[in-house]
Amino acid sequence: MTNSLFELIEKCKTIKDKDYPNTKDFIVEPLLENNDGFMVFSNDKHYSDKTDTFSKIAQKHFKKYPQQHRFYIYQKLNDDNKNNIVFILYNPSYATPEVNDPTINNCIYLANEDNRFSSVEILNVYSERNPNIKDLMGADNEQNIKFISELLKKRKNSVIVLAWGHKNIPSAWNPILNSLKENKNIEIIISTKSGTKIQIRHPGNQGWVSLEGFKKTAKLMPIKDINLTLEQLLKI
Repeated sequence: MTNSLFELIEKCKTIKDKDYPNTKDFIVEPLLENNDGFMVFSNDKHYSDKTDTFSKIAQKHFKKYPQQHRFYIYQKLNDDNKNNIVFILYNPSYATPEVNDPTINNCIYLANEDNRFSSVEILNVYSERNPNIKDLMGADNEQNIKFISELLKKRKNSVIVLAWGHKNIPSAWNPILNSLKENKNIEIIISTKSGTKIQIRHPGNQGWVSLEGFKKTAKLMPIKDINLTLEQLLKI
């Protein structure tokens, strides 16, 4: 099943008319806000009757897109550039093909501002779409881990951005983290504000307000340029 997900994504990237195929396991939805790209969801209606405790904005988007998992986002940027960038976030929130959340918007902003990239891919440590992060520790994440492991093997020349913030990574992710130790293209998001401690940062707006806002103070930085190893960053 996981190989079929990777193969489905590669096929969809070649489709020009946004008539993306679905399967019994996955739904592919085109991005609608002037974007050339798509999102891949699980093929279910898990949240149809499970949104009572969500915020009003989350309820709106989860009811229209009730799928339990979002595995992937692809967005094409500038044809003149050659490189691909992969952001690894923590878990999907309410972003849908119709409306991005602030975190997705900030990832796209960073990729555009950097001006190295022709495309953006967005993954998550957990694939479950759940605004309540505390509920994720017991989530079934095996399919997502196998898919990400397969994709990252094929993206050895891509820039990989560790963008999940200060959150615990499940032990099942250790093989992926160990494989990244040999990757020379690992980057993080840092603040450009003088005196700010370098640390792995999540691209969501929360936490950047005191630093004059994300767009004013955030940038990508290769970990090799700040004399930190992946082991030091992740403490693995």
